[in-house]
Amino acid sequence: MSWIEENYEKAALGGAVAILAGVAALSFIGKDDVSAKALSFDRNDDPSVEALAEVSSVLESRSAPAQIREKIVSGREVDLFVGQALYVKEGQSTAVDLYDSENVHQGIANAWWRKYGIDPGYVNSADRDYDKDGFTNREEFVAKTNPADSSAYPNPIAKLEPQGVEVFKMQMRWSIFNADQITLYYQDTKKRRFNERVSVGDAFFARDEEGIKGRFTLVGKVEDQAGPGGRVQDGYEIKDNTPRYKGEDREKFTVWRRGDKPGGFTEVQDLSVEFRLKALDKDNESFIVSEFETFSLPYDQNATERPYRVESIDPRGDQYIITVSYSEEGVKTSKEFIVSK
Repeated sequence: MSWIEENYEKAALGGAVAILAGVAALSFIGKDDVSAKALSFDRNDDPSVEALAEVSSVLESRSAPAQIREKIVSGREVDLFVGQALYVKEGQSTAVDLYDSENVHQGIANAWWRKYGIDPGYVNSADRDYDKDGFTNREEFVAKTNPADSSAYPNPIAKLEPQGVEVFKMQMRWSIFNADQITLYYQDTKKRRFNERVSVGDAFFARDEEGIKGRFTLVGKVEDQAGPGGRVQDGYEIKDNTPRYKGEDREKFTVWRRGDKPGGFTEVQDLSVEFRLKALDKDNESFIVSEFETFSLPYDQNATERPYRVESIDPRGDQYIITVSYSEEGVKTSKEFIVSK
């Protein structure tokens, strides 16, 4: 905008002041010199008057709507507001056309960027996360989800990461009390230690301990079987009544007369894994899932639908191999995770 446009009122005022000054001068001169009455002001040489006329013309032209001519490119009608090519491939001067040029990013069709209105002009556009849901544009392209909608995203299991495995150890051994009962001795990693007299067919332990009361049932005696180290000995079969163990090999186990742990104990373990979901704004939250337990993603302990299941937590050397099963497009599949001990 010019100085004249910005100071239109000032310019007009200046012109008026100049005219008044001239009239005042005429009146003053007229008092002392009669010949002054012959002076004429038919021509006004004040430049502000001409400037005002130009300002008025400019303002009038500015009020008219802009006329943008149509341009046809490859049969498409395009409105151009810039004269500089928006995208130019490195080392070339020809502008990139998202309709006709080769794919801007390898493996992702140019039409995909146009469809969702995402800028492909960054070197790392494929690795950016447009809708901030934790999944990159390329991951959304592969999964055929909407990269501009945070409520539409690939299977979250792709962003699931194990943080560690928790091991809860329980050790038991027994001794004969009488023909119908045995005494079971118990200790665990929570430093609970006690013993209890148990009859075949009864649930135990009767103690009001969290996770212990009534958890096990004494099924019956096992005689002259190969126990730890191949040693032939007697034992008692025990059933674990924890719901998630039902139907699993872990549901039943044998407590031998002489187990392989110090003091002759036989050991059983509860395994669980701590997970963290690196997406969907859950990066700072972790949750724990036990072996054979089902869960949802994002994790919700009250969820009615739990499509994921920890099938196994298998110790191998200095690592744990965690297998999680789930269904994808109606087909049951699984994914393995590795975490150090």
